[in-house]
Amino acid sequence: MESSSRPDYVTRFKGEGIGTKYKQPSITVRFPEQADQILRSLPNMSDYVRRAVIKQLIVDGLLVDENSQPVNPE
Repeated sequence: MESSSRPDYVTRFKGEGIGTKYKQPSITVRFPEQADQILRSLPNMSDYVRRAVIKQLIVDGLLVDENSQPVNPE
């Protein structure tokens, strides 16, 4: 498959998104087959996963801002 035929060709592997920096190392995870199929069908899988992880970090009390207030991922 030629890389330019991918729908995400222009934005793939760019340091863009919520709180990301260019050259920030990515985190890779594997999902069960059904979850993988659903995630891959989403129009912006990375943004969806990023928001879900941030939301869970807040719920678990692991992510707070400098004022000890929960960070709103939305």
